[in-house]
Order: sequence, then structure tokens, then C-alpha cells
Amino acid sequence: ARLVRQAGRVAGGSPKSQREPEERVARAARFIYRHLNRPVTVGEVAREVHLSPSHLRRLFSERMGISLGRFMLKARLNHALALLQTSDLPVGRIAEACGFGSVYSFSRAFRKDKGAAPSSCRAPGAREEAPPAPPPRARPTGGDQT
Repeated sequence: ARLVRQAGRVAGGSPKSQREPEERVARAARFIYRHLNRPVTVGEVAREVHLSPSHLRRLFSERMGISLGRFMLKARLNHALALLQTSDLPVGRIAEACGFGSVYSFSRAFRKDKGAAPSSCRAPGAREEAPPAPPPRARPTGGDQT
């Protein structure tokens, strides 16, 4: 949420010559948020806002105070945290839904950023458990089984 507010402030009122780079940075942030379900490359974002990757990285860092790569990672991790707190999806599914290639890379990034394992950030009452096992089959009764 903080990152979204920050991106919105970037596109605030200023002379047009200054506003254009800020609008591109805000568009880049919106593109990233629309594609949280998959890994997005800097090149893709740059093409979306019609800038070179190096120019976008520089503008983004200047205007947002955070590197583009860090912003992209934090956006995906914040989305994962929201899913952990509002759903009972398994951690592996959340990792996949946030564009991580493996549960291991997701867990490592999450722990580094949030200081805790993904499973420990579940909302109270939200459980991650295997689906219930089917009931045991009833054994046939009657008749002599010797």
C-alpha cells in the first residue's frame, strides 16, 4: 500500500517537462502491480513505458527512492503476504501466484525481506493443511472368510 501511495505521489502536479518522467515511473509501477502473478523483467516494463531499461532504472530510482528491481520484488512479496493473511492457499501455490519459480526461492526472499517464514505470517485461524483423507473403505461383512 505504501508503495502504491508513493507511486501516486510521483505523478503529482508539476510542470509538464518534469511530469512526463514521473508519469512514466507511475505507469511502470502500475504495470508491475498488474503483473504480480509472474516474474516481470525490467525490459518488459521499459518497453511498456517506452524507455530503455537503463533509463527506466535511473528514473525509477531517482523518483521513487528505491531501485526498480527492489520495488518489483517488494511488490510481489507484499502481494504474497496479503495472500498468506487472507487465504488458506498452500505456500507453494502462493509462491506460484506471485511469480516465483520455486517455493525455495520464494521462502528465502520472503524470510530475508520480512524476517519470518511465510507460514508464520498466516492470519490466526488460517491453516495450511493437506486436504482431508478419504474415509476408510468399509470392509465387507458377513460370510465366513477363512
